[in-house]
Amino acid sequence: MPKTAIMQSEMKIVHGGENSSAPIIYAIDAPEFPFSIDPACEGIRARVVKVPVASWDENLTPWTAESPFRGRPDYAGKADETAAELIGCCHAFEAEKGLAPSRRALAGYSLGGLFALHAFLHEPFWDACASLSGSLWYPGWAEAMEHLALAREVDFSGRSCYLSVGNREAKAPQPQLRHVVEGLAMTGLALEVHRCTVRCEIGPGAHTQHEEDRWRKGMAALDSFLA
Repeated sequence: MPKTAIMQSEMKIVHGGENSSAPIIYAIDAPEFPFSIDPACEGIRARVVKVPVASWDENLTPWTAESPFRGRPDYAGKADETAAELIGCCHAFEAEKGLAPSRRALAGYSLGGLFALHAFLHEPFWDACASLSGSLWYPGWAEAMEHLALAREVDFSGRSCYLSVGNREAKAPQPQLRHVVEGLAMTGLALEVHRCTVRCEIGPGAHTQHEEDRWRKGMAALDSFLA
């Protein structure tokens, strides 16, 4: 059997009503760094599906790069393959559950947030995305956003993006990570140039603080985008 990134058998609905056409928010998760997404879904109208992904460093990174974290493997850059696989898994999941969503969004935290944004930029399948404390310090990301801002015939009209970061994330011990706020600003600008609705938020805390609050705000933003 070929190795897959999406753990399709473990995809599950964590929030949602009976309406088969309700918008769906697909939330990237991983056994390595699991998130408690359920509390963040309270009060939102969209259906939420958790999507476990194997090996974040390998499957959620947009291109190969050296890891700034001691003891962690370098990044394998397989996000494009994962994004394509994810769309197939979403179609299969929706067919199995009898769902016909009116719109779809993708959300993720940290490398999951980087992946959600990368997939959103390259796959019109996604109507909206939320990059929560996304790893927008990633090597080469700033250059990619500069290229996107100058690109011709790119149009994100009718699509929406929520970007958030903690106000202490730029003070990370790893110098590379200190560019995260710049990365967020460059991303927001590049998207706005091409008529994407963008909402940016700088909240309190470092990368591993206030995670639940960032998930809650991101889910609420997506819910309003998809309405």
